[in-house]
Amino acid sequence: MTEKETKKGFFSFILDVRKWANVDEITDNARAIAISLKNLQKHRESSKYLLTDTFDEVMRMLNVTEDEIKRRTRYFLYCSITYFVTFVGLLVYTIYLAYSSSMLLSTLTSLVLSLVMLVYALREHFWYTQMKMRKFGCGFKDWVNFTFTKQPKQ
Repeated sequence: MTEKETKKGFFSFILDVRKWANVDEITDNARAIAISLKNLQKHRESSKYLLTDTFDEVMRMLNVTEDEIKRRTRYFLYCSITYFVTFVGLLVYTIYLAYSSSMLLSTLTSLVLSLVMLVYALREHFWYTQMKMRKFGCGFKDWVNFTFTKQPKQ
């Protein structure tokens, strides 16, 4: 390569704003966000109708058998237990790190991971509750009543 070609290549790169600003990637991400927002709006509109249907009607519409419901319910329960056990293990590790070392960043990372596992455990248990109660649109009170009394409040 000659010196003239090198200078031309260097200056063409500097002047190519579209390339160094990565405009194509930004527009692709903007399109993906717009599509996600549209899908979210569609989901909200369709969920309005889902809450008016009973559990049995939705089972018939989706062509789901009772065995599949039982299998899915067990899956949610086992996932919830697995996530909760992982939460407890990470929490114990976080406490160990806090008292035995001066690694603050590692301790905070472990704490965040343990909290994420707790959130996952609560989410899976909430889905388990809805499947076990055979009711859509359960609220926090329904979940607490089911979790601590095992009798859904009517």
